[in-house]
Amino acid sequence: MIAVTSASGTLGTVTELRTLTKLIHDVGGLVVVDHSAAAPYRLLDIEEADVDVVAVNAVAWGGPPIGPWCFAIRR
Repeated sequence: MIAVTSASGTLGTVTELRTLTKLIHDVGGLVVVDHSAAAPYRLLDIEEADVDVVAVNAVAWGGPPIGPWCFAIRR
């Protein structure tokens, strides 16, 4: 299992998810993506990126400070 951010809120870099997921899936691993910093700006196509779990925290873009998370899990 590997956990990555889809985009860095600090550096502004964007992870090439499709390339990464192909490498990880080829060895039987799972890919978890934190999409919190990018969610207000970039659409994440879960099918195209082929990620296994996506997490989003609304606090990262001005949501309530209770830290709600939204998950999408592909099976």
